[in-house]
Order: sequence, then structure tokens, then C-alpha cells
Amino acid sequence: MKTLLLLSVFLFVSACDAGQKSEGAINHKSPTVAYLKPGAAAELSYSWLQKPGVGSPGKLELTVISRSPDATLDIELNTDSGLQLAGGSKQASYHWQKGHGGPMVQTLDVTPSSEGLHYLNVIIHSTIEGETRARAFAIPVQVGAVSEKAMQHPYLVEQQDGSKIIELPAEER
Repeated sequence: MKTLLLLSVFLFVSACDAGQKSEGAINHKSPTVAYLKPGAAAELSYSWLQKPGVGSPGKLELTVISRSPDATLDIELNTDSGLQLAGGSKQASYHWQKGHGGPMVQTLDVTPSSEGLHYLNVIIHSTIEGETRARAFAIPVQVGAVSEKAMQHPYLVEQQDGSKIIELPAEER
């Protein structure tokens, strides 16, 4: 029985391999481009040098690290409706030439206009040998106190003694 199973698996694998001859060759520019991640070969880290408040700017330090020395990076920033960058702008962009060596560090002024959770969106476009790949990040900006409310159960009923119970409607089958 084991021999029959092994033989059938071997025949199946060899049959699959037999039909895989391709007429068109895939043209990769270099081994570097062929083995990169599907997104841009870049990493982003951030730290708050000064926390923002409503109407008062905070200082955010962004650090972008390229995983390829041959990459040219274009970095786009855009904000949610409750945030502004320096000068009242909602967008900014930076360009970083290849051969830069080391991380790129950028300090931003971020001013929230309301309390709550907002996001600063960062999109990194990495170009290596003519191929551009992108990677997106979202930096959370919490302004004010975090409000954690428990969800109210639809059948929660408070009793006369102050205890709470969940009353479910009866079902007859």
C-alpha cells in the first residue's frame, strides 16, 4: 500500500514538472531587483520628541532606512482631516538620492485641530534600476485622553437591587 502511494505521488509530481516548459523568458534586470520584497525595501521608525495637543504642534522624528544602497527614495506624507503639518499643509514630500548611506532622519511639526485618534500616512517609493515599488505606513497620533468604552449589550437590564443581568427573548422550537 505504501509503495502504491509513493509511486502515485512520484508520478503526479513528475507529470506536473513535464508540462512546465515556458517559451517566453522572464527578463529580470538584476538579481537585486528579482529578490526584493514585494514592497519597497525600506523601513520606517518614528518617535515623538514633543507630544502634540489641540492647536499646539508636536515634534515627530521620522527615520527611514533603505535596505538597498542603490535605491532612490521618494517619501510622501499626508494627514487625516484632524492633522496639519508645518505651515498648515496636509501634504509633504521628500526625495532621497541613491548612494546616500545611512538612515534619513526628518523632523516634522504636526498640529492637531481636534482630540481623538488621527493618522499620519507615509508612503515610501523605492526606485532601483528603473523599477519602482511602494510601501505604506500609518502613524497613529492620539490627541487627548483615550476613551475606552465597553460596548453596551442590547439585552442588558439593571435590576432593582442594582445588579445587571442579560435578558434574552425565549425561543420555542
